[in-house]
Amino acid sequence: MIRNPIDIASRTSPELSGLIEAIVNQLDSDEPVTLATVRSFIEYELPA
Repeated sequence: MIRNPIDIASRTSPELSGLIEAIVNQLDSDEPVTLATVRSFIEYELPA
């Protein structure tokens, strides 16, 4: 069964959506960016 796609942007705050987009644009990786990647970046690499 194929599920209907979910528009994640409609389920997060504009601030969180912008932060995730900035992280995705900042990371230079051949690997796909996952939620775990974003969480790790926020926890360890996000400037105070």
